[in-house]
This record gives sequence, C-alpha cells and structure tokens, in this order.
Amino acid sequence: MIKSNLDSFYVSDNLELTCNVVGGGAVVGDFEIVWTKDGSSGAIDEPNVDVVGNLLVIRDMRRANNGVYRCQMVRAADGTVVSEQTFSLAVEGRKKLLA
Repeated sequence: MIKSNLDSFYVSDNLELTCNVVGGGAVVGDFEIVWTKDGSSGAIDEPNVDVVGNLLVIRDMRRANNGVYRCQMVRAADGTVVSEQTFSLAVEGRKKLLA
C-alpha cells in the first residue's frame, strides 16, 4: 500500500508518498525499493521530485506531476519484482482560501 500525507492534491502543496511493501524500509535484505512514473523503467527525472528509499517527496506540486506512480520491491540479485503498488496523482488548481 502507498500512503499519502495528503487527502487532496493542490498546486504548490508538498506531497509525501510512503511505499509500504512486505518488510518495509528502503532495503530489506537483498531487496530494494524502486519508484517509477507512468510505466517508465527508469528513475523519475523531475526537478521537484526526490526519492529516499521507500519515500517519494514532491515539493511544490504542479500539474506536470500528474500521473501514475509505482513502487516496486525488487530482488537485487536478479531484478525480479517481488511486490508492487501504484498511486494515481491528479493535482488540482490552487486551494481556495476561506474569507
């Protein structure tokens, strides 16, 4: 399961996604956590996105961050995906402030 620190997603918010797979953490024995976006096989290459183990952080969200994020628990020895989860992100416009 991927957990989010937010319930709604607005431009300029900061989002943290935590990948909770069997064993938890960034490295579990001979396994590692890999984050991808929109079905790519490479690392997420966006200037406002950071990945630290099982945590993905999007600072100052924008609509360009919309997409499907996937975290996978991968066996380091052979690259076999043992477990995976997905999270669909749809960033809305700016929050409306109450007067």
